Amino acid sequence: MIKHLYHLSQATTRLTLGFVKALWYVYRKRHNDLELPPSVTQGVMTRNAHIFLTEKEDKRYKHYLFGTSYLSFIFCTLRGYNRTDNERYLYANLAALTPFFDDLADAYRHKDDTGTVWYNNPETYGQVADERGLSLHFLQNIYKKLPPPYLQPFKDIMHKVFNVETEGRQQVHHNISLEHIGHITADKGGYSVLLFRRLLAHDLGEKEYAALYQLGNLIQICDDILDFWFDRQEGIATIPRYLMEQNHLVELSQFFDNQVDITHNAFKELPYPKGRIETAFKMLHFLISITRLALQRYEELEKKYGTIPFDTRKEMVLDMEQWGNRFRLIKYLLKR
Repeated sequence: MIKHLYHLSQATTRLTLGFVKALWYVYRKRHNDLELPPSVTQGVMTRNAHIFLTEKEDKRYKHYLFGTSYLSFIFCTLRGYNRTDNERYLYANLAALTPFFDDLADAYRHKDDTGTVWYNNPETYGQVADERGLSLHFLQNIYKKLPPPYLQPFKDIMHKVFNVETEGRQQVHHNISLEHIGHITADKGGYSVLLFRRLLAHDLGEKEYAALYQLGNLIQICDDILDFWFDRQEGIATIPRYLMEQNHLVELSQFFDNQVDITHNAFKELPYPKGRIETAFKMLHFLISITRLALQRYEELEKKYGTIPFDTRKEMVLDMEQWGNRFRLIKYLLKR
């Protein structure tokens, strides 16, 4: 217990300091590293005017900046030093690119009837689907700044993420199996985490690759549990939706706990000092605890109503603004 609290305190300190720096960056410098291109009116470049993110785009960019900063804290705790200015630049551009490709994949998948398979081809896809050209701009910024030895490995992982997103394999259909959904979940989460890890100028060995793939799988499962109501509204097939709609909430909790154990065991195999590994995993303990709090809420709703009120947003979406939920979270955090 003492060891748990020690590493938890280390993780809490690192996360607090990291997010304070991230907050300063987000509100003071977030647009600097994007190097937004000049705006063009009727084919003529406008002086001193640049393309700006819309309010919605900027809000999502900030959201991804915080989320990817969280990942970077875990990675940098493992390797033993913080991001360089160049790595922070790369993270900013990939954070800006991610919601664009999310939207482009959703929109273009529904309107494309040409039979074209956009496999391993995000550049051409971006030219066709993004008229403003911002997605390609952010991508080129990354290509420009990534050290040559790390460029091709980054592209290889990016293609895996891109292929999963554009194929749209998570749309609900009658014959989809839990095994198939699990495979999609693992690929989507695992490769997404590895994509951001590939931005660091630090070699990635086989054991770390395997551990971070499992980390991404776990984070994706956490997201799917927390976003259950939203995914159900959008008709997306996820593991929580598959199990909960068949009244298998206990099995979902067991599935989640199993993935936590798999990830933790994979972390123990990493070629880093044990103290760093435990502190890095305790950073993940915050997300794990919030997810367990959501599962507890689903259980309470099932007991209260006899069934889970799937369509009631107020009941289904965990509100961390409530002090009661915050105190429960602290209780989960203190548990090993």
